[in-house]
Amino acid sequence: MLLLTVASYGVVNNVVFSLLPLIGTELGLKASQITLIGSCAALTVFLVSPWWGRKSDQWGRRISILIGVGGYCFSALLLVLFFSLSQAGLIGVDTLYVCLFASRLLQAFLIAAMLPAITAYVIDITSAEERAVGLSQTGAAHGVGAIAGPSLVALAVWHLLMPLYVAVALALFIAVMVARYLVEPTRHASAVRPRNLARLGYFDSRYRHLLLVGVVIYLGMAVSTQMMGFYLPYVLGLDVSKSATFLGLAQALMAGATVFGQLVLVQRLSWPPLKLLQVGMPLMAAGFVLLASSIGLVQLCIGVMLLGLGLGICGPGFSAAVSLSVNPDEQGAVAGFLAACPALGYVLGPFGAGMLYEWHPRAPFVLVVLLLLAIWLILFRKRT
Repeated sequence: MLLLTVASYGVVNNVVFSLLPLIGTELGLKASQITLIGSCAALTVFLVSPWWGRKSDQWGRRISILIGVGGYCFSALLLVLFFSLSQAGLIGVDTLYVCLFASRLLQAFLIAAMLPAITAYVIDITSAEERAVGLSQTGAAHGVGAIAGPSLVALAVWHLLMPLYVAVALALFIAVMVARYLVEPTRHASAVRPRNLARLGYFDSRYRHLLLVGVVIYLGMAVSTQMMGFYLPYVLGLDVSKSATFLGLAQALMAGATVFGQLVLVQRLSWPPLKLLQVGMPLMAAGFVLLASSIGLVQLCIGVMLLGLGLGICGPGFSAAVSLSVNPDEQGAVAGFLAACPALGYVLGPFGAGMLYEWHPRAPFVLVVLLLLAIWLILFRKRT
C-alpha cells in the first residue's frame, strides 16, 4: 500500500509539474511567473517539513500520510477548476495567477505532511543494512509514477486538461485506499515517543554536509523537471501542443532510467551510501552537459536518461546516509529535513532557472553542471 501511495504521488506530481509550463504559457502566463509559483510552493514544503516530521513521530506515520494524500487530492481538484474557468473565459490571467498561487501553496503545506512520514515509515521497517535498498524501492515506486505521469501528459494532444482529469481520479482512488488499508508500522507504534526532537536542526554537524549535497542534487532535478516544458519547444522548434508528446517521452525516459538505477543497480551493487553519491552525481552532471548542448531529440533523450540514472543511484545514497547519521528515536525529525532538501532545491532551482532561461535557454543547465561538480569535489576531496 505504501509503494502504491508513493507511485500515485509520482503520477500526480509529475503531471502537475509538466503541465504547468504548457498550460500556463497557453493561457498567457510568463515563464518567470510559473516558476515563481513552483518556488514558493517548494519554499512552503521546506519550511514546514521539519515540523511535519516531528508530528509524524507524535501522531504516527499513517495519520501524516493520510493528511498528505488528502492534500494533493484536493489541490488537484482546485487546479482543474481554475484552469477550466480560465479556458472558459470566466476569469482573467491575473485572477488565474492568484488562484494558482494559493492552491499550490495549500498543496505544498499538506503534501509536506506525507513526505517525511513515508521516509520515516521505510526507516521503521528496515535495518541499517537494508536502509539504502528500502529507500531505493520507494524511490523506484515514485519513478514508476513519474513514468506513468508523462504518459498522461501525452493525453494533452486531445485536450490540454485531460491529464489533470485523470490525475484527479487517481488521487481520489488512492485517498480511499490509504484510508482503508494502510497500517501503522509496528516498530513506531510500539515505540516511546521522544521529547527532544525539536533540538535537531539543519546545521547539526552529523549531517549538515549531506543536506547540502541533497539540495544540489534536487535543485538539478527541479531545473530539469520545471524547465523541460519551456526548453523542448526551443530545441525542437515545435508549438506547445506538439511539444506535449515529446515532453512525455523525455520525462518517461528519465523516470525509467531512475527506476533502473534504484531497482537494479542500487540493489545489486549493494554499495554504501557515500559510494552511491560518488558515482551518481557525475552521471547527473554528464546528463546536464548533454541537455545544455542539445541540438535535437536524440541527444536530449540520452541526456535525460543519464540524468535519471544518476539520480536513481545517488538519491537513495543521500537519504540512507542522512538516516544512518542519527539515532533511532530521531528518524521522524530527520526525515523532515530529508523532505526539506528537495523542497529547497525546488525553491532555488526553478525560480533562478526561470530568470536564466529568459537570458539564454541553455544557461540553467550549465549552472547545474557547475554546481554538481563543485559540491562533488568539495565532498569527496575532503574525505580523501
